Amino acid sequence: VGFDFSAWETGNALKGIRWVRIVRSMPTPVKRPSQLRAPSDESCFVCGPANPRSLPVSFRVEPKASAVEASFEPGRETQGYDGVVHGGIIAALLDEAMVKAANASGRAFATASLSVRFRSPGRVGESLVIRGRVVERRGRLARAAATIHAVGGRLVAQAEGSLVRHG
Repeated sequence: VGFDFSAWETGNALKGIRWVRIVRSMPTPVKRPSQLRAPSDESCFVCGPANPRSLPVSFRVEPKASAVEASFEPGRETQGYDGVVHGGIIAALLDEAMVKAANASGRAFATASLSVRFRSPGRVGESLVIRGRVVERRGRLARAAATIHAVGGRLVAQAEGSLVRHG
C-alpha cells in the first residue's frame, strides 16, 4: 500500500482540511450489483427473532407511505448512565427505522451514512415511539428520516441518513 499525501479540498464546510488519500498498489475487486445480497435480519440486534440478545423491536410497516412505527420500552440492559438509555442504542433504533422504511418498497437497503441529534435523554423503563420514513428516492439511493419520542411527546432523538439499495 502506498500513500499519496497530496491535499485537496471538498466543499465550503471542509475548506482547508487536509486529507490523505490511500492508494492501493493492487486493484480491489468490486462486486457487481447482482453479486450483492441483502443479509437475513433474523439475527438483527434490534429486531431479530433468532437473536436471544435482540432488543426485540417489532416495526409496523406502511408500505404505501414508505414509513414504519414501533414501540419500545428499554430495560436496564440498554442503559449508559444510570437510568438513561445508551446513545448507541438510540442510534441503532433510528437506523433500523430508516432501513425498515426503505425496505417497505420490497427492495433491501443498507445505511450509507447516518446523522443523529440527541434532544433529551431516553429513560430506562419509559415507553418510546420510533418512527421512520423515506424522504426521497433516486435510483439506487434513498434519503430517510427517523425520530424517537417518549410517549408523552417529548423528542428524544432524530436522525437522517442516506441508504443504498442492495442488488
